[in-house]
Amino acid sequence: LELPTPTGTLADVMAEGRILPLVHACGTTLGPLRRRLEAWLMSFEWPAEGAVWVHGDLWAGNLLHSAEGPVLIDPCAQVSERSMDIAMMRLFGGFPTAFWEAYKSTAPIPVEVEEALPAWRLVFLLAHIAMFGRSYLPATADALAAVGG
Repeated sequence: LELPTPTGTLADVMAEGRILPLVHACGTTLGPLRRRLEAWLMSFEWPAEGAVWVHGDLWAGNLLHSAEGPVLIDPCAQVSERSMDIAMMRLFGGFPTAFWEAYKSTAPIPVEVEEALPAWRLVFLLAHIAMFGRSYLPATADALAAVGG
């Protein structure tokens, strides 16, 4: 999937550059979930900590261990909110409790960011629906409900 590279506010980038293009890419697969996503998107306020470089596809399968230490592969590097990487890291699991304890002790996650992580997961879930089909619909509906949609 190729997504546009919009500029503007975080809300503009997420709507015009991520969620709406992915909703469109899903076609009719979303069914009634499509209207819910579009309505939710118009009122959701994305909490912003500030843009940083992120991996962009950071899940346990893209973390390898070598003799020299951990290695990240398959980056989709971009400037975004760290929420993008946190959401993907939690989507499929694979990062142990000790990792998250160390992470949070170094870089605490504000409550409003924590609560918005399901919204960030929508980006990845919609991409998976577009690429792999309906099996990701329940998780997408759950993530949307978790953020009030």
